[in-house]
Amino acid sequence: NLLVARPAASEPEVWEALRRARVDALVARLPDGLDTVVGERGYRLSGGERQRLTLARLLLAGQRVVILDEATA
Repeated sequence: NLLVARPAASEPEVWEALRRARVDALVARLPDGLDTVVGERGYRLSGGERQRLTLARLLLAGQRVVILDEATA
């Protein structure tokens, strides 16, 4: 799902985005790492973990400006 942001991203680029979003350690611990299925039929993530993965996706996309709604949530 992270590659939706930038389909041609390399694995090191994905890991860098995860590191910058402070979620790399979590992903490294998942049963299948980057290939772990998450969601209703897969591995369950907390709300904060989902937010960090969304932030990693934004970082991977390389947008210069990002506007967040309820950034403190």
